[in-house]
Amino acid sequence: MKIIDSGIVVASRPKTDAASCCFPSICVLEGGRWLAGMRIGPAKMSRMQRACVCWSDDEGKTWSPTMEVASPLVLNGKPGTWRTVALTPLGGQRVAAEICREDASDPFLPMFNESTEGLIDMKLFTAISEDGGEHFSSPLAVGCGKYDAAPTPATGPMLALPDGRWAVQFEVNKHYNDPAPWQHSSALTFSSDQGKTWGDVLDIHTDPERRIFCWDQRIATSGNTVVAAFWTFDQKENRYLNIHCRKSIDGAKTWGPLEETSIPGQPARRVMVDQNRWIMVYVDRTSTPAIRARVSTDGGKTWPQSNDILIHQRQLRTQTWNKGSMQDAWAEMNAYSIGLPDATRMPNGDALAVFYTGDHHDYTDIQWVRLRL
Repeated sequence: MKIIDSGIVVASRPKTDAASCCFPSICVLEGGRWLAGMRIGPAKMSRMQRACVCWSDDEGKTWSPTMEVASPLVLNGKPGTWRTVALTPLGGQRVAAEICREDASDPFLPMFNESTEGLIDMKLFTAISEDGGEHFSSPLAVGCGKYDAAPTPATGPMLALPDGRWAVQFEVNKHYNDPAPWQHSSALTFSSDQGKTWGDVLDIHTDPERRIFCWDQRIATSGNTVVAAFWTFDQKENRYLNIHCRKSIDGAKTWGPLEETSIPGQPARRVMVDQNRWIMVYVDRTSTPAIRARVSTDGGKTWPQSNDILIHQRQLRTQTWNKGSMQDAWAEMNAYSIGLPDATRMPNGDALAVFYTGDHHDYTDIQWVRLRL
């Protein structure tokens, strides 16, 4: 595997309302357009944020100005902002955006309640573009069935499955002031009518003992093969485990067991170059934080370290520390200045990945890299 090219999608503008560019998404349209999504705000933890897209029609040499996917939405009388956008090509110039709305009734309230482990309310929506991401329809709410009342942050782009179903991926938190224990779940909600109705929900991972948290699921598809990769946290030992995964071979209807990989850190969606050769881009925070990529040549069964390359690294000290609680894990996340990669397969089998990076967690760019086996 080698790096073919790299560049910047959006650069941070320190001390402006576009200082923090993070949480990126990427897709490639049939005509060759690269369409990127990201969250932009004055600081990483600022609640005054917006979900934006931009595009390149010359393979990353130049990028359009960013544009907001949707205007802020008042829901049940409460103001809100768009926290994330993730993008799915639907053929031709048609694109689906999965966008996550965050309640902004009190914009100065921290997103995570350290006392209860509760979260500011978040809800999912979809919007459709018919012109390659230049304009989007009005957002439509996504039903999460049994989890409708809970905060449900997005974890990645909508899946367009071979049988015509759409699936939106999310994780389940609990309300801000709820004192009950947090029963986390990574889940999918399905639609059989292209987003008109939702609510057939499937848990991809939840631990009844509330010990193992499979956070930030990143789901990739190739035909009926669907693979979910998880950033995995052991709450009893207060440490991150290697990346875990589950696999479906029937279009996300049934799933195999949870399996541990040999890769540390936080994954992007896998890129399935062909049946056997898969690429996983990931954040390695075992020492100095870095974006790396590793190749499996047996359909994800093994990931030899000899097939690993460094993509990006800054001259920074480690951004992890010994954690004594879930609260420490959240505080650590807030300080990350490199992370959350996304990746997609290009028509020729190359992998196109994006990630955020900077020397300070409030001043981060979105960068891209193209990989080839």
